Amino acid sequence: MERIEGRKLDQETGEIYCVKRRVVDDENIAHRLVEIAKDKEEIIKKRMSLWKSFYPIITNELNDKIFEINCDRNIDSITTEIIDKIETL
Repeated sequence: MERIEGRKLDQETGEIYCVKRRVVDDENIAHRLVEIAKDKEEIIKKRMSLWKSFYPIITNELNDKIFEINCDRNIDSITTEIIDKIETL
């Protein structure tokens, strides 16, 4: 929740900044940042509730096509594993 709530959108470039973790030193950019409407706590909670209600149905239907990936590694290792898993489907 905290990761999503701290996001701001640069209206000019479309780049998203997590202002809780990434300091925006450029004043021009800082003035263009706006809150992302769908990132408000009440909306996030509704989306998560909806996801949790559908999750069992999705996993039941796609059980043989779902796999877990350890994301605590470098991006190249993760990408290689994802590609390998998809190719075995």
